Amino acid sequence: MANFSGGQLTTDAGVILIAQLDQHYRISEQLAGCFSDGRLARRVQHQLKDLLAQRLYDLVQGYEDRSDHDRLREDPMFGIAVGKLESRHERCAALAGKSTLNRLDQALHVSRDVSEERYVKFMVNPQQVAELLVELS
Repeated sequence: MANFSGGQLTTDAGVILIAQLDQHYRISEQLAGCFSDGRLARRVQHQLKDLLAQRLYDLVQGYEDRSDHDRLREDPMFGIAVGKLESRHERCAALAGKSTLNRLDQALHVSRDVSEERYVKFMVNPQQVAELLVELS
């Protein structure tokens, strides 16, 4: 009897090469330094650097729509690439979902104090990002 269920498969193994480049040049780590994170540390499930890495990796792989993360957050290759195979909470996936990544993306459109905002807790310094991109190129 043949079983063609395949189990857990991925077509995104190239994300490992992207992660190695990121680790070598510390792109996600340096990019995280361009953001301010106003979240309460005790409630943080996904570190800013990991969120940025996850978002960068999905964009490089061609997943420009955040809704793809409903599936990608369970993908073992993305988990390996980001360095998060297991969640700290039993009811959460190891990687961030579309709502969390959307909050990160909203930082690009925030030019005010977000300390009192409920959902948007990230701010980015565009000048620092520009300087980092020049330095990396």
